[in-house]
Formats: sequence, structure tokens, C-alpha cells
Amino acid sequence: MTKEDYVRMLVSNSGHTLKSFAKSIELPYTTLLGMLNRGLGGASVQNVIRICRGLSITVEDLLRVEDEKSAAVPFYISDHEKMVLTKYREKPEMRPAIDMLLGVKGNI
Repeated sequence: MTKEDYVRMLVSNSGHTLKSFAKSIELPYTTLLGMLNRGLGGASVQNVIRICRGLSITVEDLLRVEDEKSAAVPFYISDHEKMVLTKYREKPEMRPAIDMLLGVKGNI
């Protein structure tokens, strides 16, 4: 997966379109589209940082994404998913019911 594909995936997973994401980070849509179509390597550092902050990732996270055939793509989890996992961990008595509802077998 390329860095550009990774950014597109994270934007989509965040519930944004590219246009709405660009607006949320105060970057012109055409600038974002150009960066994703031509490659992030030629983009300004400030714009890459702006994108990373908007996606709640670090520039280092983005640099870890291997071009082309990456076996290990950084895992993205939304703030809502983090909250759900935190609540799941805080309430062990609810885990069997939640596991059953989701159709997963717990190891607890």
C-alpha cells in the first residue's frame, strides 16, 4: 500500500470525503487531491503535518507505510472505537454478553 492509499483509507475510515477532510484541516481540496495523485514526497512539510494531525497519526506513522506491497500496514482505530475498547476493558462482567452479541469467543 502506498502512503497516498493509506491516507485515502484513513480519510474514508474517519467518515470524511476527501473534500470534507480538506475543509476540516483548512487545506484547499485541490491541494490535497494533487498531493494524493502526485505523491506526498513532493508536498510541503507543513501540508503533510496538517494531514497527519487531521488523521491523528504522526509523520513517523506515515513514513512506516511501505510503498507497493506492504505486509504490515499501520492499524487505524477511531476515537469512538478507542472509547468502546476502553469501556469493554473496564467492565469485565459485560464481556461475555458483548462477545455473544458480536459473535466472537472471548479468552477471558
